[in-house]
Amino acid sequence: MAIEEDRLGPAFGVQLALGLRRGEVLGLRWCDVELESGSATVHVRQQLQRVAGAGLTLVELKTAQSRRDLALPAPMAVGLRRHRVLQSTERLAAGPAWQDELGLVFTTPIGTPVDPDNFRHRLSELTTGCGLGHWTTHELRHSAGSLLFAAGVPMKLISEMLGHSSERVTSDIYVHTEQAARDRVAEAMAGVLFASGEPTVSLGGQLGGQSPDETSSSAL
Repeated sequence: MAIEEDRLGPAFGVQLALGLRRGEVLGLRWCDVELESGSATVHVRQQLQRVAGAGLTLVELKTAQSRRDLALPAPMAVGLRRHRVLQSTERLAAGPAWQDELGLVFTTPIGTPVDPDNFRHRLSELTTGCGLGHWTTHELRHSAGSLLFAAGVPMKLISEMLGHSSERVTSDIYVHTEQAARDRVAEAMAGVLFASGEPTVSLGGQLGGQSPDETSSSAL
């Protein structure tokens, strides 16, 4: 897949796997990532933002809930190890031009922070090129929550992973998602059963494995 092969693919993968905000994934430092232990962990402690007069810099997260420790899926840990090797190669190639003073996980080929707008544009280029249409980086974060919600993960755990200020915030987002999914199911069923405005399937006793003779008023 094009995203996997892209230089920023590991960043998009981590954002989707952990539901990070764009500034959080671009603000990750290597000292925030534990890859050598049995359970790989990412410590979300700051985010990358453009600050007037200072350019792209790391800033503190706004809420205590945003500061969180997240288990990194094993495939993502493997991907980050490979990315670290690639970054080391780029550092050697850049020589004195290397400018990474923050120890960031994701940088440009010369070590400078990745511009959040360029990050967003690159994702859109990749998804559009793959025939998926225009995606924003926020959709990766939202997709992370939606996938966990569909898998039956408790709302409290989803809220903690996303760093929401409260479980109610998470619930408001994904209960709406669930209702939209239910509406689509109802519309699909209506299209199957009532394509011409009339029932296309007999609603008599043949449904449910019963013959008409087996269906009585007492069973209704």
